[in-house]
This record gives sequence, structure tokens and C-alpha cells, in this order.
Amino acid sequence: MPEKNYMQDQDVRSYYDRWIKSPTLFDHRRDAEGFFKFVKACINYVGKGNTFKKLDIDILKLHLYDDLAELREKNYEAYDNTKHEIVSLFQTLLEYEDTELP
Repeated sequence: MPEKNYMQDQDVRSYYDRWIKSPTLFDHRRDAEGFFKFVKACINYVGKGNTFKKLDIDILKLHLYDDLAELREKNYEAYDNTKHEIVSLFQTLLEYEDTELP
């Protein structure tokens, strides 16, 4: 069962807002680093272990739908590809965080 909406946490939201307002999202090292800080804040919010199950990916998708509205309206295919890239990387980083060595 997913925990409460992590995007309501002040720290998580702060990192998200800084990243989503960056000029390129991923094209510049600093922009990508902003995304990684956002993901790390999400992980810190729910605590270690099983973060993939605790963080509802649909919450992120809803925020991306709103925050990337300009891109979505101009070029839906580019928006869809960008959204997919973000969600995929988000999931991969959560899975990485949950990986344990024997």
C-alpha cells in the first residue's frame, strides 16, 4: 500500500520544483543532478527498503502532466517521450536503491 502523497512533503516538493523549472531537465549536468536530488529526497521521505512499492509512480505522472503542459500542447509525442524517460529513470533509481548485496 503506497504511503501518503510524497509530493506534499516540503523537501521533496522543493527539489522537484527546482528540477522541473530547469531549462533542459536532463541535457545539462546540473539539470540531471537536480533530478537525482529530487529522487533522493523521495527516497529519504519514505525511508530505506522497498521504496519502489512505497512511492506511487502515478503521483509523479500527474505532476508531470501539469508541469509539462506547454510541451504537451506543442508536441504531444515529445511530451510523451519525455514523460516516459523521466518515469523510467525514476523507477530505475528506486530499484537501484532497493538492491541489496547478499
